[in-house]
Order: sequence, then structure tokens, then C-alpha cells
Amino acid sequence: MKIDITICLVFLLSVVEELETLLVYISFCSRMKRYSE
Repeated sequence: MKIDITICLVFLLSVVEELETLLVYISFCSRMKRYSE
């Protein structure tokens, strides 16, 4: 049971990190679009 919770937490952390990276990428892209206009 404890192992399952740990795996779940690690999985959630990795997903959050990927989402954070995705948000940074999206904000960067939108900024570049603004500059190119």
C-alpha cells in the first residue's frame, strides 16, 4: 500500500514538472508571436 502511494506521488510530481515546462513553452511561444507581429 505504501509503495503504491509513493509511486503515485512520484508520478504526480513528474506530471507537474512536465506541465510546468509546457506552460513555460507556451508563454515563450506566445511572446515570440507578439514580437513577430
